[in-house]
Amino acid sequence: MPDNVFSPSRIWTLQLEHVARVTSALTVTKDGGPASYDLEGIAVRPQSGWWLVSEGAEDFGAPGLTKNLLIRLNADGSVAEEIELPDVVNQQQRSNGFEGVTTDADGSQVYVAFQREWADDATGLVKIGRYTPATRQWAFFHYPLDTLEAPPDGAWVGLSEITWIGDDTLLVVERDNQHRDDAQVKRLYSVSVAGITPVAAGSTPPVLVKTLVRDLLVQDDYRLEKIEGAALTDFGTLLVVNDNDGAGETRLLRLHHVIPHHPSR
Repeated sequence: MPDNVFSPSRIWTLQLEHVARVTSALTVTKDGGPASYDLEGIAVRPQSGWWLVSEGAEDFGAPGLTKNLLIRLNADGSVAEEIELPDVVNQQQRSNGFEGVTTDADGSQVYVAFQREWADDATGLVKIGRYTPATRQWAFFHYPLDTLEAPPDGAWVGLSEITWIGDDTLLVVERDNQHRDDAQVKRLYSVSVAGITPVAAGSTPPVLVKTLVRDLLVQDDYRLEKIEGAALTDFGTLLVVNDNDGAGETRLLRLHHVIPHHPSR
């Protein structure tokens, strides 16, 4: 799906051959009419429909600016529910909020990735949120970001996607905001949440341990700035996509044998 470059929001169906072609578009609706969000992540909801995340703008209390939202979407594209973060977390909001969403195999837990540090995060630690639909409760982990060597002015590192790959393990897309020869971090990491208890809002989250799965710069010469999405097919193929910022080329990178074990969903 596109972000707020396109309005109203929609979900595209792609046919993947040598060229990825859009074959249909489902408009997101709310209260009977088209809806517009800054959509940054999508996941199939095992119970039907999808989970979406919409990225909020900095200082949500200012006129015209918005909160980050976890959105439960029905199969027909209608919004069933908008879920906000706890107030104590919202008060720490900065730009670069929700960027990815995924669920565990049965949909009992929903995970969201924050792109960059918020006001209450130590430098180099970003939140991964876990939402439990049955209890409507949020809890949080911390994810440790890579650091840049001699970073250019304005350079930063953040998360762009989170994908459940089974065995209590999440695949995370971590990237810098540089491209071509300035790019340093375009990586896929895995993190296990097995035996790790996330904490409620306002407490210090446990730091997850990450394992490098693939370095897209080194192994694939992938130097586009905005690697922003990843999806695992039923056949174990990983698809990675960039955000073209409303101009230029969108590429789907097809990676085989990246995930060694992929339990069926």
